[in-house]
Amino acid sequence: MSDPRDDFRAALDWAVAKAAAVTPAQLEIDSPNAGWTVRQLLEHVIGSAGFIVTAFGGTPPDASGDDPVADFAQAAQAAREAIADDAGLAREVDWVSGKIPAAALLGIFTPEFLVHGWDIASVTGQEAEAPAALAERVLQLAKVGVPAEGRNPQAFGPVVEAPAGSGPTRQLAAWLGR
Repeated sequence: MSDPRDDFRAALDWAVAKAAAVTPAQLEIDSPNAGWTVRQLLEHVIGSAGFIVTAFGGTPPDASGDDPVADFAQAAQAAREAIADDAGLAREVDWVSGKIPAAALLGIFTPEFLVHGWDIASVTGQEAEAPAALAERVLQLAKVGVPAEGRNPQAFGPVVEAPAGSGPTRQLAAWLGR
């Protein structure tokens, strides 16, 4: 079995790279995540990275709020550090459905970072396809973790059809309602 931290780190790093290319003028444009600007999306992923840090027993860094791109990079680094200890994968963490293994939590947040990286890239004129092998694995993970039927409508829109010829990152975004 592969280490869930590998894909988590790759998805997180890809999202951070997409965020790093965001200009101040792009922070207020609408993202594909309905109702959120790029700034609000960055604030969300800062919180997601902080959640991982907390779940693995750390304390997330304080976000300045002035520079969400820098705040996301800092939160992502803290998440990378928090998951570095092999023993952390065995711990039980709190989730909405109760206690789950920390390794499973990484599986939940890996698609989160990849799709939000796509959100950012797609509206800021960047290449929006993550490395294909990573995106294909994450798409399969999302199809199991976020089934088409019975999904939380506050978190995910209904599955939409990806345009013909779409790569796996675009297909992931469509699966998650974009």
